[in-house]
Amino acid sequence: MEFSNKKIFIFDYDGTIADTSKSHERAFQKVLSHLELKFDYSKIAGLKTYDAIKNCLIENNLKLKDEEIFFLVKEKQKIFKQIIKEKIEPISGADELIKWAYLKYHLSIASSGSKDNVLMGIKLLGLFNYFDDIICSEDVVNSKPYPDIFNKVISITKFKKNEALIFEDSDNGIVSAQRANIDYLDIRENSFKDLLSVFKNGS
Repeated sequence: MEFSNKKIFIFDYDGTIADTSKSHERAFQKVLSHLELKFDYSKIAGLKTYDAIKNCLIENNLKLKDEEIFFLVKEKQKIFKQIIKEKIEPISGADELIKWAYLKYHLSIASSGSKDNVLMGIKLLGLFNYFDDIICSEDVVNSKPYPDIFNKVISITKFKKNEALIFEDSDNGIVSAQRANIDYLDIRENSFKDLLSVFKNGS
């Protein structure tokens, strides 16, 4: 992949910038425990909370009213906030790459998380001032794996798609990037430390 033409870096948040995957999984487990639902977190990672819970209900052949689902969404988000207030850390090397890229690229976040949670987390990590745009689940109709959120970033920043590079960590996020027809890097396969070395060398 050629990086010399890239002008905007678009980061997912959960699992890409912030090491929050286990915190999200714990929050889902707590809020769904009374329903005795079985779920595989890897299948719902990258989805907004409402879609994730709906997915869990479908997988377990359980139906709830919309108001009951929205209650679970709020409870899950409340539990998650309590967890990350106690401890939140960046994905290894993410903060170094972001701080290096800050003066060279336009930096955006495109997250399926709620804006409240993303803003709180990015501030706790001390990275809030490094980003030009923070787009979250409330800003689009269809969240990942639909391409809407990445298309929204392109629309508001006015960059061309071939000038953008997405950093993702979930299958849903990768599908979203592919559907948006934007180059991406799966940070499960490419460490930020290695990527920073590549960028610095101009490869």
